[in-house]
Amino acid sequence: VPGGKGANQAVAAARSGGEVVFLCCLGDDVFGQNARTTYQQEGLDTGHIRVLPGKASGTALITVNESGENQIVVAPGANLGVTPEYIRSKAGLLQTADLVLTQLETPLESVETLVASCRESGIPLILNPAPASVLNKEIFQGLFGLTPNQTEAEALTGIPVTDKKSAAEAAGRLCDMGVTHTVITMGNIGAHYRGSEGSFFVEALKVEAVDTTAAGDVFNGVLATGLSKGQSWKESLNRASRAAALSVTRMGAQQSAPYAHEIP
Repeated sequence: VPGGKGANQAVAAARSGGEVVFLCCLGDDVFGQNARTTYQQEGLDTGHIRVLPGKASGTALITVNESGENQIVVAPGANLGVTPEYIRSKAGLLQTADLVLTQLETPLESVETLVASCRESGIPLILNPAPASVLNKEIFQGLFGLTPNQTEAEALTGIPVTDKKSAAEAAGRLCDMGVTHTVITMGNIGAHYRGSEGSFFVEALKVEAVDTTAAGDVFNGVLATGLSKGQSWKESLNRASRAAALSVTRMGAQQSAPYAHEIP
């Protein structure tokens, strides 16, 4: 089934009302061909996708336990083709963006190049630091938005995030490191925000989880759409939280993302 963090976020953003240009690399295999067709059907602008001859498209194997929680093993394949050179070649395109959203299933040096390019051009960028990785501290300086989950927040700050109090502490630490807006997501508990709009907690809707795969991606995609349309962080986070809750009641990754009219 279609997946991948960047693709999931792009589809979620488009389904929730965003106009999305998707940058990625695909292999010239059947998975890549199917993925591109899916992106086009979802309304994504695919004109800047790079196809790598002879390369396999990125693939993930996902197991889901009886409570709906997942574990994922990734073979990155063509994702490794998202190089700093590829990012630099899209500098003109990035200048047209209201907001850029990225994650860590592509090479870290490419993410750093993208963050630096957006910072220099004054383009708001949200980094979803997933999967959890060790990041160069310079990446946080002047970073518009950062959206780690509990595990990722602990990896970045050294603070175990187990409740609202520790989430607030970790968010404060990340803002002190240079991030303008920090959101720490806590699954079915909710999400803590700290930034220029203050400090507050967004409660999660209580639902029966079937599959939590891509819940964070849906959250980030819908959040990005809201912010790109001029909504406040509080408005955007509440909508993103509701969309993520709806997504976990459905099986799968991209197909679990709700459309705008479905988000309560």
